[in-house]
Amino acid sequence: MKILGISGALRCQNHDCSASLLIDGKLVGNYEEERFNRIKHSVGKFPLLTIHRLLDENHLKLEDIDAVGISIGDKREYLTAMNMIDPNCKKIPQFVFDGHHLGHICDAYYQSGFSSAAVVIIDGDGDAREGITIAHVVDNDIKILKKYDYRKSLGLLYGAAAGYCGFDAYGEGKFMGLTSYGKDLGIRIMDFNDTTKEIDLHCPELDMDDLVNYDQPEDIISCTFESYFIKNYYPYYNKNEESNLLYYIDFAKTIQENFNEVYLDVIKYAKELTGEDNLCVTGGCIQNCVGNNVIVESGIFKNVFAPPAPHDAGCGAGYAFYAANRLGEKIERKRLTNSYVGKTYSDKEVLKSVTKKFNVEEYDLNKVVNILKGEKIIAWFQGGSELGPRALGHRSILADPSDRENLNDINNLIKHRENWRPLAPVVPAELFDLIFDVKSHDLAEFMLRTIPIKKEWQKKLAAVCHIDGTTRPQRLVRDENPELYDLIMEFYKQTGIPCLVNTSFNGRGQPIIETPKEALQMLKKTDALNCVIFNAKHIVTYKGNWMNDLIHKYVKILDAETKEVICSGKIESTKDNHFEDGVRYDDIYYVSVDNKCFFNANSKKFEIIVLDNEIKPFIGDISKYKSDNLPDVALHKAYYSMDIIFDNDINGLDPEVVNLVHALNKLEDVSTDGSCCGHGDNPLWVGCCFFSIKPLILLRKIIYEKFYNDFMICSLNNRSQTSEDSVGLGIVSYKTGQEAYDKANELAECLNLLF
Repeated sequence: MKILGISGALRCQNHDCSASLLIDGKLVGNYEEERFNRIKHSVGKFPLLTIHRLLDENHLKLEDIDAVGISIGDKREYLTAMNMIDPNCKKIPQFVFDGHHLGHICDAYYQSGFSSAAVVIIDGDGDAREGITIAHVVDNDIKILKKYDYRKSLGLLYGAAAGYCGFDAYGEGKFMGLTSYGKDLGIRIMDFNDTTKEIDLHCPELDMDDLVNYDQPEDIISCTFESYFIKNYYPYYNKNEESNLLYYIDFAKTIQENFNEVYLDVIKYAKELTGEDNLCVTGGCIQNCVGNNVIVESGIFKNVFAPPAPHDAGCGAGYAFYAANRLGEKIERKRLTNSYVGKTYSDKEVLKSVTKKFNVEEYDLNKVVNILKGEKIIAWFQGGSELGPRALGHRSILADPSDRENLNDINNLIKHRENWRPLAPVVPAELFDLIFDVKSHDLAEFMLRTIPIKKEWQKKLAAVCHIDGTTRPQRLVRDENPELYDLIMEFYKQTGIPCLVNTSFNGRGQPIIETPKEALQMLKKTDALNCVIFNAKHIVTYKGNWMNDLIHKYVKILDAETKEVICSGKIESTKDNHFEDGVRYDDIYYVSVDNKCFFNANSKKFEIIVLDNEIKPFIGDISKYKSDNLPDVALHKAYYSMDIIFDNDINGLDPEVVNLVHALNKLEDVSTDGSCCGHGDNPLWVGCCFFSIKPLILLRKIIYEKFYNDFMICSLNNRSQTSEDSVGLGIVSYKTGQEAYDKANELAECLNLLF
């Protein structure tokens, strides 16, 4: 029997549409529409390209399909959809439909390898306006045990919180990254009632029984949550202006803790209802890796499984499985161990995409390791692409995780995203416990949980260690990807670093790369990418950027005519332009110079001399990029010279603040300026430029915990000393006179103890 599964509708704002194909109970294809139409999330789309791809690859027509499992409940709409696929179809396949959460249940259960399991779905809402569903599946028999309506939806709560911080739609992942920076305020929007087994809301505006009468009640619920945040708890609403995310870090942490608690209580209840040892979790909220780790480490269930696409993109397979079960088809039920379900491109197809603008070399394991050791970033393109939001070693960007600069370069120069967002590692299974101390490895195969890194490894893995010491690892078994596994093991052998940075091969706002042509286009326009490795057979580099090898090198730049030294600094990236006889024309960007700005040699001829690596001039890493969500804080690494004030202005400082200035200058990514004062009747204060969020969080924590009644941190706007990539803040004393000076020295001593 041939069964097509379709997640996507014609008349509603669905998202992440997909399609899959079952032949004789075996899943032979499972694709997301966004990989082919190149529209991230494909909101409101029908997966027409995906369906045609599945039919063509398997040499089928629509009339060869026996049944279609689909999310469309209206038969007329279904017939319209079939006509879109093939207007000449002579036989319309049988139509099998059930609710949205049934699609999630079947997607998880039939790929878990479990004969029986508790299944918990947590997302925004389903067809029946449910936000959470608990089911029990035993030998294909599905029983729904409990539903919580969308007013108690963790997905709608989390999405509303992300929107309240100023994130766009689908910004929940960014919001999750922000939660690690704050502290829990102890405020709760909802709680699980252990007596009634219901979820109690502390938001009375949502106690509306007539919500079902509205066309889009989920929008009303989200707006109600946001209004409740404003009125009751969090006064920093700034949606119509540029938001400073520093205001929201405690709010984010509080929402995450509330999410974790309700999630855990629902899982406990599922255990109570089913008595199972096996648990499947799915739905959009199962992309919340922080919450998932709480569930796995709780040990409530012995075995925990989630599919690689727990969000709506997984429902295409779920509907196919559901239809097969309904029609009595025997389903191949085995544990899904990888997500590599996309098309595999042959060597012929790869090389056909390589034009004369690229160099092709034969793959050499040792050479690739040396590229990574040389502070270079590579792209890894192998086999069929992954299903789901995570790159798991077939469409990945790889780098050395011990070099913190790789985090900044990947975020700023390749993916062009906020630099406070963390990166993740891929770790061979045999080395996993070297870095992590966990009770179970469940959910790590698809990068679906956040795990604390052992203390002794946190600084060694600086590019993948988030501010709270955690990361979101992929645990890689050799049988699933021997080529990548062998690369990491050789890198470990030569460097002692047991993993690589692994992030998705795509640019900002784009779906993950699908074809060789798309991979080469990204290589061509992305200077910070050294090469693309295709199928562990070919190393492809772009000829156009002759300066690729100079990235991260310290250089002198000379006027080609006068030989006058224009500047010296570190090349962060380069721009692809024409050159003649080794002399470059037009532009070089991202060269840090004189502690102040990047070099732009517009319309000049110049020469470049690489300096000895031991010569390290002062560097002010001022990027041309600004974060969309933190416009006044440069969240990239900024090795700003801490000695400027001492060299130029130390004699002019008021003596009462000298010790504090010295202490502050030891903080990485901070620079004090000359406008510090503390004499006479003037208030004692020190002005600082913060170039990243980390020292600000540290300083804020120290002041809040030990000097709450002595100092405050306040904004200093319109200061000429503050660049557009930093935020100017003042440390201001509540005290006056000698008491203020004494407290300034105490704060200085406290900071000095850190170093």
